[in-house]
Formats: sequence, C-alpha cells, structure tokens
Amino acid sequence: MVLNIFGTNNKNTITNEGGYMDEFLISGPKKLEVGKVRLRDACGIEYPLDKDARYVYYSKAGGFIPPEDFKDTPLSNPPHYGAGGFEGVRLYYTQFGAVFPELESNIVRLMYSTLAFDNIIQKELIEALKNENVVSVRMEKLTPKELFEKAHECYTNNKEPELYSIKIEKRDGSMEEKVIKLRMRAVFENKIVDFGMKEIETTMKTLAYANRLVSKDYFPNALEMVMSGYYRPFFWVSGEEGLKVPTEGKPFYFAIATLPWGTYLDEKYYEVGLDVVYAPYPRIDKDMPTDKKIAGNYVNSALNINLARRLGYSEILALKNGNAVEGSAENIYVFEEKEDGKYRVFIPPIKDGPLPGTTRDRVIRVLEGMENVEIVYESPSKETVEKACAVLFSGTGAQLIHARSVTEERHLQEIAEASMLASEDEENREVLIVKKDDDKITVLINGGKKHEIISEVQRRYEALVLQPENVRPAYDIDIDALAKILKLDVSDFTTKEERDTYRSGYLHDYKNYLKDVAKKTAMTASVIEKGFKKARLLV
Repeated sequence: MVLNIFGTNNKNTITNEGGYMDEFLISGPKKLEVGKVRLRDACGIEYPLDKDARYVYYSKAGGFIPPEDFKDTPLSNPPHYGAGGFEGVRLYYTQFGAVFPELESNIVRLMYSTLAFDNIIQKELIEALKNENVVSVRMEKLTPKELFEKAHECYTNNKEPELYSIKIEKRDGSMEEKVIKLRMRAVFENKIVDFGMKEIETTMKTLAYANRLVSKDYFPNALEMVMSGYYRPFFWVSGEEGLKVPTEGKPFYFAIATLPWGTYLDEKYYEVGLDVVYAPYPRIDKDMPTDKKIAGNYVNSALNINLARRLGYSEILALKNGNAVEGSAENIYVFEEKEDGKYRVFIPPIKDGPLPGTTRDRVIRVLEGMENVEIVYESPSKETVEKACAVLFSGTGAQLIHARSVTEERHLQEIAEASMLASEDEENREVLIVKKDDDKITVLINGGKKHEIISEVQRRYEALVLQPENVRPAYDIDIDALAKILKLDVSDFTTKEERDTYRSGYLHDYKNYLKDVAKKTAMTASVIEKGFKKARLLV
C-alpha cells in the first residue's frame, strides 16, 4: 500500500508493509475498558489498566516493556521520603487526529520539577560564588507564563529547553554568561543519560499507538477526551545509592504509563457542579516547592479531600491565611460580577502556593482575551467566594468544572486534629465537639446554577486548544528520537523516503495539520510497527 501525503504528483511516498491497522490503530473512538494487570513474580499484586495498554516506558528497563514486567526495589526513595515528581497529560480526538494540547508545556514542567531533587540552578550559583574572582551573580526568575512561552518557543524552533542564564560579574570588569539547560537525567539500563524534550515527546506519542489509543478514522470537529488516554510521566529518586534523605548525586528513574481515568471526577458533577467544603488543613506554601509538581505536595491534598469525601462533599477549597488557594488537584478562579455587567476574576498568585498548572495557563490566556473580564492575582477571601457569581476549577484531570455550593463545617478543624498527637505543653487534651444548629453553613453559588460566564470560558477554552498551533498530533514524531528510544539505527526500520518526509518538517508544520490526517496517522503507525518489530518489542 502506498501513502502519498503530498499529493498525486509528488515523488515523496510512504510504503507501508501492512499489519499496522491490527497492531497500532483502532477504528472509531477508544472505549473505556478497564482491566487488571498482574505483576510477574510479585505475590499476585494487581492494578487497574486499560485492556489494550500493552506497554509502559521504563528507563531502568531500557525502554518499552509490558506493564506486568515493571519492577523496582522496595528501598527506592518515594515510598519512604517522597522524592519523585510527575505530570498529568491527556490525549484527545480532534479533526487533527489524536492530539496532545501543548505537550511541550508538560514536558518542560516535568524537567523543571526535577530541580526539587537535583537542582542544577543552585549548583551553578554556588559554584560561581566559590570563585574568588567573582563579584556578583544574577539571574532572572520566570513567571509560569514565561516558562510555558519559552517551552513553546523551543518546540516551534525544534530546540531543547534553555530557559535560564546566569550572568557572572568578575573583578576585572568582564562578564560571563552561563546558560542552564533543563533535562531529565535518568538511568537508562545501566547508564545515566539525559532525556531531552524530543525523546520524551516521541515516547509519549509512540505509547498512544502502542496502547491502541489512536483511531484511523475518527476525527471529530470537537475536543473529545480519549477516556483511556490519561498519561502519567513520572520520575523518582532510585535506591541504587542507598536509602537516606539526601537526594544529591542519586540517579532518577523515569517512566510513562497510560491510565483509564475517564473524567477523573464523577460525570454527574460536570452537569450539576461541585459541592465544595473549606478544607481544615491549610494549603502548603513555599515551605514546600509548590511551583513544582512533586509527589510530596499532594499529601496535604489527600488529607483534605479524604475528610471532605467522608462528609459527602465532592471537592475542597484549601485555604492560606483564610483565603482560598486551590482545590485538591485543581486551580481555582472566583468570578465577581460588577455593576456594569463586567467581571472581576480572582486568581491565586503562585506565591500563595497553587500549582502553576498548564490548564491554568490556558484558562488565563482565555480570560486575558475577554474584554469584559478583569484579572486580579489575589487569593479570594471566604466572603469573596460566597458572594461570587461563579467559581471555576481547572486541571488536566478534572478539566473545567464549576462549583455549585461552598460549605463551612464549624467542627472540621477539631475533627481533623482529633487524630493528631497532643503537644507536651498542651494542658487540655480533650476533644469535645458540641453540636449546634449553625454547625454547617452552605452558600449556593449563583443560586446553585451554572453561570453563563463559566459556559463562555469553557467554549473559549476549547476553541483555544483547537487552534492548529496549539495541538500536537500523535502522528508528528521525531524519527531520529524514535530510533534513539528504540535503541536502533533509524535506517534499520525506515526507508529513505520515510526519513526524508519526517525530516522535511511537513508533519511538524501546523499549517498542514488538516491535510491527509488519516494518511499521516496510518503512516506513523506503520513506522512505529516496523520499529517495534525490529526491536523485537511486539507483544
């Protein structure tokens, strides 16, 4: 079969050797089919995974492996000290095929999160200051918006992330500039290698095919979630150098898995809205690196949402100094309708501890483009929340969802603290909770109805994501990065015509995204299948 993606008169053609439709493509949308994976030689341990999820990527194991073969030592850092980080990414069906929205933002933030445990910025600053000939060092920090803009710039220009530079002033008056490159440094088999943005991007797109999430013929003119297409790229400090709190000098492991999460929150809440309670445990702030998506930051969220669920609530508002900052895994936006019919929206600033979310970045861009909306970077008070016309939650998992009500439970703090040890200097250790009529005060947001501003933001958000320059089609892979992650020479599994096509930039140019979507989707399926066959990975 010959696929000519450039038109009938062009000489660049792609030859497919057959079989890819059975191995790496499906017809129609992927259905949510949750199965169980039993780990080999692991005491019968099982965990839920989509029935078609035949692979995970695991750097220590040297690449793609069956999920049941995933292994790690019980003395890795995260179960003991929480030293690990992750991303949440979703795959969608669109008219451009199966796509990731602005995937580079997630990849760069993943690399940025490694700074919590392997801080190359601190290392460079300290090294420069040790030099007796150095007078001063300076660098400019980035806002979340600037971080994601630089990620997009790197993606557009096909470069690896170089996001920071340190300017070093010396005693002789000269200046030196050091550019800091973000990377994922992890164990690959028995070597430590740097994973760049292209390798991580190509691995994720390859998994979309390998786990049968990509459709050969389903291209809706909408943004439709792939129900089994939630991605979890993650890294953690290994146990190879021993188990102690310091992570300096210890290698990372890096892995990617796809999960059948569906909508994350119960589907009914997307219609009626969330019933939210003020959380008893304050939101963590700069005492923890909340600007990084690391595992330990979510203990606070788990404590709050667990207690809320026991009381029948669907979400929480975590507070700092009495002001709302985040949900359990979502950013928040509180809308106030002004007398002139315009809106003021309160967005908690990064200094107060919310995660710099990739969905948050896109929502802010939507709000910036609305003439009737004024953005205020300020964590809203309880009074502001309760008088709001709308409260919006956003996240890769939860998507965009509104709050129906907010409740203050008077005794929630006492209930939370009842399970804590008493301090030695605490005289009264008795927990006494006396029920009163006003123990619980619930306020309906906009009378419990979804406000039109929420619907407008949702419509504009989908339109933003569906702009060709903001989608990353699964078929647009870097052929040389694919060869690297498969541990092959690119000529081992591709023809010269195929290499020329991928390297020409045709698939990478968003102006061409709507052209021959089915053919480009099938072409990449064929190339990946040939690579997997050559690498003897087909299961």
